Amino acid sequence: MNKPQEACQMQKGDRILKSVSCGNLEVTQSVQRPKILLLEDNKINVMVTQSMMKRLGHVIDVVNNGVEAVRAVQSHSYDLILMDVSMPMMDGLQATRIIRSYEETRNWDAAMQAGIAPPMHSFHSLPDSHFSISSLGRTPIIAVSIHLSI
Repeated sequence: MNKPQEACQMQKGDRILKSVSCGNLEVTQSVQRPKILLLEDNKINVMVTQSMMKRLGHVIDVVNNGVEAVRAVQSHSYDLILMDVSMPMMDGLQATRIIRSYEETRNWDAAMQAGIAPPMHSFHSLPDSHFSISSLGRTPIIAVSIHLSI
């Protein structure tokens, strides 16, 4: 009869190392943590989201408006974008349209038309850019809009 499995998990940078042992056999697996972008201008919502993501073992990048979101996507690959809809400077819906335009055309013309300069370099040109869902086509973008009435 086999001994029960013992499992441990270690975080190293943006990777999670999982180790499972059963008897004399030990298997270690390296799992890439998803890269998440949060677009939110409310500081309390940012703190709550960061706390929740930390409990889940994730670290997130935070930007405060749609222009910053487009610039972040120009320079990094994200597996998930949590996008507030109502934002200063450029709302989340317009930022989403620009990001989707890039995914369809592979150029930043829509960003330039909105007054956002093209990136000096893109994560696509970097040799060590990590694999993500966005490299397969479209980055999942979740639109978030919270309105409280008192």
